[in-house]
Amino acid sequence: AYIGAGRNATSEWARYVLPAAASVAQDCTYTNGAGRVQRLRRAVHPVGDARPAWSLVEGLATSLGGSLGFERAAQAFSSLASAVPAFAGMSYSTVGLSGQVASTDAGI
Repeated sequence: AYIGAGRNATSEWARYVLPAAASVAQDCTYTNGAGRVQRLRRAVHPVGDARPAWSLVEGLATSLGGSLGFERAAQAFSSLASAVPAFAGMSYSTVGLSGQVASTDAGI
């Protein structure tokens, strides 16, 4: 499966493509090449059927009879921070406006 905002070489190989909103159309985080986690805030509404990536993952879990308990992006990030050592202790609050460096000792 591929979750993304546009077609590319990876999406062409995917059996299932879930239309995620572009980064400007969702609250989200990304980690740059230097390991800095940065938070983005939605600037525009998603186009068409696109939804934030966290919402797509929650919808998939629900359709499979479960739930991850995500009702907003911050909850999905909190789950990531709990499961991945490099993001341990991070939250939307601690990432803030300037970002926060992920632990390079943990594999990022």
